[in-house]
Amino acid sequence: MVPVSSQLADRAGAARGADGAETLRALALEEMPSFLREAVRRQEPVVISDPGSDPRVPQGWVGLFQAKSALVVRSFTRAGPRGC
Repeated sequence: MVPVSSQLADRAGAARGADGAETLRALALEEMPSFLREAVRRQEPVVISDPGSDPRVPQGWVGLFQAKSALVVRSFTRAGPRGC
C-alpha cells in the first residue's frame, strides 16, 4: 500500500523536477477530491470499490493511479493529523 499523498508528491515532483512537498502543502481541503474531504471530515475510512465508476474519484486519477479499489484513511501522529 502506498499513501495517495506520497504518490501525488512523487508524480508532482517528477513533473516539476522537485520533491513535490510544496504541491501537497499548498493543496487546500476544498481543492481535494471529495473522497479525501470525506475521510478528513468524517474521520472514518472511506472505501472505494471501483474508482472508475465512483463519482467521487476524478477520472484523471483513475488513469494516473490505476487502482482497482482504494481504502482512504486519515493519518495521525502524536502531533496531530497528517493527511490521507
